[in-house]
Amino acid sequence: MKKILFILVIAFVLMSCHDSTMIVKSGSLNIKLNNATKADLPSEFDARVFVMSNDFEDYYKDVHFVQADGTVNWYAQGNLEIAPSLYFRLRIEAFLDDENWVGETTTECSVEEDVCVEITINIHVEGEEPEGNRPPETPASPTPANGATDIDYNDGVNLSWVCSDIDGDALTYKVTYSDYEGFVDNTEYHDNLTECNAQISVVQDRTYWWKVEATDGEYTVESPVWSFTTSNSSLEAPSYISPLDGAVINDNFAGLIWEHSEMGMGTVTYNVYFGQDAQSLVMQVDGYTDDRYYVQNLAQGTQYYWQIEASNGVSAASGPVWSFTTSGVQDTENPTVDPLYTVPYMNPLTGTIQLGMWAVDNVGIDHVDFHIENGPDNWELIGTATTGTDDQYLIEFDSTQYPNGNYSFKGTAYDAAGNNSEYSQSFNIENN
Repeated sequence: MKKILFILVIAFVLMSCHDSTMIVKSGSLNIKLNNATKADLPSEFDARVFVMSNDFEDYYKDVHFVQADGTVNWYAQGNLEIAPSLYFRLRIEAFLDDENWVGETTTECSVEEDVCVEITINIHVEGEEPEGNRPPETPASPTPANGATDIDYNDGVNLSWVCSDIDGDALTYKVTYSDYEGFVDNTEYHDNLTECNAQISVVQDRTYWWKVEATDGEYTVESPVWSFTTSNSSLEAPSYISPLDGAVINDNFAGLIWEHSEMGMGTVTYNVYFGQDAQSLVMQVDGYTDDRYYVQNLAQGTQYYWQIEASNGVSAASGPVWSFTTSGVQDTENPTVDPLYTVPYMNPLTGTIQLGMWAVDNVGIDHVDFHIENGPDNWELIGTATTGTDDQYLIEFDSTQYPNGNYSFKGTAYDAAGNNSEYSQSFNIENN
């Protein structure tokens, strides 16, 4: 009686379980032996299955193999206790009245919970090469790992896997992926790949399913279906500029002004809430894309509350609730402004400088807007100053963002009542 030796470390292929499965704790293994040389083997035989791992003590189980009718495949029957998510190897030894047989190559993998898997092992007579071409190994070891979450989506996702061919044949790959389980819709492909990777475009906060087909020109093998989920980009809350929390304004309208790190990026929009009760603010506008909103017809001597919410269609973030109070006196006096200047003083402008303006008002300056005329009557906002030192309001201006030439600049100072005054001045821009 000669010893038939099957040595393997396994690649899993998802499939439906059937009666001849080897049941393992929390999952199922269906071991299929493929008689690559087409030689005669008994329709049934016993084998000793050794389970080896660095995570637990090695052990073995005697298992009965039965040939499937009309095929060159044998399926294992019996029970094995393998804890889920532990990496392991299997070694099968059989004693038959025939020649000595050996199994093929090795790959580490793990049993996942509640998964039915099939292991295909090509076997042949020891010391002889199997006749004809043999199929590639099943693609395995996916990256991102199966079931991975919080995968960065900004630059797309690089899918990779491990695959080889026992005969050394050149392999090509086809990647199928979709954000619908079962590939029922939105299915995309990367075909005729010669490397074990593919770059795909994804969006945030979505699960994708993918699989790989490997072919040597004759045989095609398919991986399990793997999945991963992209991260959910959390928005930062908007920051408020004006009116300051607790401010008193001297008019019957107010400009609510805020800033946001993601303004103008993608699909970020804003919802504006306003009212006299901080606990039940009323939405004034939704899907707003500007950074200021004016509320009008305010009652004198009344406290008002406001809040800005940012949304990108997936997640939302709200700023705090701020308040201001209207006074009983209406202010109609415009601010006083002086010419614009630069720090350091220069004309023409080069590089990044500070652009400033002096402004004073009887009840105080709320903010100063600075514009550049970038084309006929096209006044482009280049900055807003909300605080000043010694009545001087400054912003940073990068002149390299504009072609060389003569430009008109304008500063507009607003008080809390909305009264405003402006001053225009021309500067040359000259950069190398």
